[in-house]
Amino acid sequence: MDKQSLTYADKGEPSLCVLSVPAEFTIQEVPLECFCIPVLSRDGGILLNIPRNVISEDVLIDSLEVVEADALIGPSKRVITNLCYENEDHQVVVRAVPTNSLVIDFSDSVLEWMREYDPGTDADADIVSFSTEHPSCLPVSAEFKSS
Repeated sequence: MDKQSLTYADKGEPSLCVLSVPAEFTIQEVPLECFCIPVLSRDGGILLNIPRNVISEDVLIDSLEVVEADALIGPSKRVITNLCYENEDHQVVVRAVPTNSLVIDFSDSVLEWMREYDPGTDADADIVSFSTEHPSCLPVSAEFKSS
């Protein structure tokens, strides 16, 4: 995936992407796909918002001890945001339903794991969502700044 083709939450309405996570990084120890939202681009890396139940806690803890600037996974932060969805009139509707997710600092190498979400081909795919109760909802990206 091309980093410049993404839209980031700090600049407005972000791109919706799918992250293919290898087994050695997941809680279930099997490869899986999850939704991800680009939050911020930095030199050599990218901050992504992903569902909380994807990356293993051991991997997240180990990433706190990494000092290399080019480490694949860096520090992470839990964020609590409301959920939103797009109605039939293409209006964004905010639900007063808070959800926990993570913003993780990845190196640019993570771009190899990413693709833009395509509702035509991905609609039937098994993609981990931000909420099991509301799988079609996404975090309100404007709330990332206040979390």
